[in-house]
Amino acid sequence: MTDLPTKEKAAPINAGDADVRQYLSEIRRYPRLEPQQELELAKRCAQGDEDAIRQLVNSNLRLVVSVAREYAGRGVPLQDLIQEGSIGLLAAARKYDYTLEFRFSTYATKWIRQGVTRCLKNHANLIRVPTHTAERIRKIVQTRTALWQENGEEPTDELLAATCEISVEKLQQLRALYPEIRSLDASVGEDDVPMGAVVEDLQTPQPFETLVREELTRTINGLLQMLTPRQQEVLVLRFGMHDGICYSFEQIGKSLDISKERARQITQEAIEKLQKLGASMGLEDFLE
Repeated sequence: MTDLPTKEKAAPINAGDADVRQYLSEIRRYPRLEPQQELELAKRCAQGDEDAIRQLVNSNLRLVVSVAREYAGRGVPLQDLIQEGSIGLLAAARKYDYTLEFRFSTYATKWIRQGVTRCLKNHANLIRVPTHTAERIRKIVQTRTALWQENGEEPTDELLAATCEISVEKLQQLRALYPEIRSLDASVGEDDVPMGAVVEDLQTPQPFETLVREELTRTINGLLQMLTPRQQEVLVLRFGMHDGICYSFEQIGKSLDISKERARQITQEAIEKLQKLGASMGLEDFLE
């Protein structure tokens, strides 16, 4: 059996398309799982059965290649994207909760995409801090600059936090860890990359910002499909997902022929379900 791709045991891929094709040929021998087979393996995985984890991963390696191909041509070799996606797949196999209302492939796709896109972001070297923190720092710095330009003075912590949709405590925690948030002339990370180089031109869309937006859209759409049709209807109206208009609970109630209070209850139930599903997929930052 081919070794499972991990940090310690890399996938058997060298440079060049021929090696990718050879890898594809090798993983085709792992059969696709029937739903019942997948469920039985998932139960064993939940108990820490390493052989079951290996079987579940090997049977889904083609999914990694499929996802990685979507991001080919962005400056990172396909085999590197497959490698990082495989690591995401392994994490998914270890964390999957078989009692949830979706199959492993749906759950694993989110982890695979995270591995692939993180590989792209790290390769870009836009910022020399952990990538999940870099996105928050970028947003805070851009918002701080925009508020300063708009108001002609340094924004208060309360205003900056509210505009960034984070708590004052979280803002202060990030500032304590990364004092460079205070100034565009300060440096970021161990290699002293100027924060100004990270912010760049606020009016110019950056390729990896577009990538993050694409992933957020994919994530939201995927999670919404796990809600009931009524929950989807209510959230679409409440948060203006179709026409950009956020309707009140009273308006939603009239539109769907339910009470105002029922519209509120459905919204809360849907949000709680999304938070639970998102947390189980490691997507807490998307759902804060």
